[in-house]
Amino acid sequence: MKMTKRRWVAAAVGATIVAAAAWALVPEAVEADVAPVVRGPLEVSIAEDGVTRIRERYEVAAPVTGRLLRIEVHAGDQIAPDTPLARIEPAPLDPKQEAQLTARLHSAERAAREAQALLRRSRDAAQRASGEAGRIRKLAAGSIISRDALEAALAAASIAAQEQQAARFRAEATAYDVVVARAALGQLSDHEVVVRSPVRGRVLQVLHESEKVVAAGTPLILVGDPASLEIVADFLTTDAVRIKPGAAARIERWGGPRPLAARVRLVEPAAFTKISALGVEEQRVNVICDLLDPPATLGDQYRVDVRAVLWAGDATKVPATALFTTAGAWRVFAVRGARARSQTVTIGEMSDTEVEIKSGLRPGDVVVAHPSDQIRDGVRVSARR
Repeated sequence: MKMTKRRWVAAAVGATIVAAAAWALVPEAVEADVAPVVRGPLEVSIAEDGVTRIRERYEVAAPVTGRLLRIEVHAGDQIAPDTPLARIEPAPLDPKQEAQLTARLHSAERAAREAQALLRRSRDAAQRASGEAGRIRKLAAGSIISRDALEAALAAASIAAQEQQAARFRAEATAYDVVVARAALGQLSDHEVVVRSPVRGRVLQVLHESEKVVAAGTPLILVGDPASLEIVADFLTTDAVRIKPGAAARIERWGGPRPLAARVRLVEPAAFTKISALGVEEQRVNVICDLLDPPATLGDQYRVDVRAVLWAGDATKVPATALFTTAGAWRVFAVRGARARSQTVTIGEMSDTEVEIKSGLRPGDVVVAHPSDQIRDGVRVSARR
């Protein structure tokens, strides 16, 4: 049959109608948020509330019972060892008080000898740690050992130096206690007792400013060195077991424009029970961190956030929201040829927002970042704009 012009037009119109009908039957592409698979830095960390505290704070107490004269020092005052802090007019001694003061003197002398021994031991440990750090620094310069080993040695040297400083403060304080105990025992009946500072630092708090009668042992003044700050945060025990001494940490939300660098010094060996805001009993443990460069504006008992780094490195990663589980296996929807394809993956480290991909995807692949119920294997998808 000869094809006329009218027949050609009719055939073309029919083909167009069939194509339009077929296109109408094709499901529309589902809009979805997509994200590329990339390789880059990944950090796994956990955060908790924390507070600052002075490492060595001293509660200066009344050595004898008597009338406390008005205290003239104030919070924030700079003090040196042996600086007069308070004056007490002692009450007359009786035999029982004399026996108590004699026992206190003997106890103070034993504590002073112990503090001197600890100071010598900490001084030797600091010298060994410093020498070891110097040796490892030379090896690291020649690329014989890793950078991590150098950082660990430097951290150990820093911790040993801080422990030596703490031991020195303790020795000064115990020596002061001996002086106070001797004065209380031998010179109280006719003399005014002068309470002096045991260490160099600042007055943190005056507990009793006005004149009054106080008993022996009554706390009068808190003193310490604000430059020797540490951070304490209580973590759940299930998280704390993953935190290692020497690990990096960041101090956030402390009031400054940038986080502060810190390092974990100690994970305390004993936990305690704490009631959460929801009334749930939790087992927690204190994690102590040292600031690497403490700002002058931070003081004692300031609130901060502590973020302890558990793992850091380069990894192939995807958004954590892209993963889901099916039959116990981790999967993602990879976008291939404008269609979603269910892909089994093996994961590694996981942060709050990103997950390391060990196998199943390569950098450059694209995945659905937030798979909804409309996303199924083989469904056409289009990137949401």
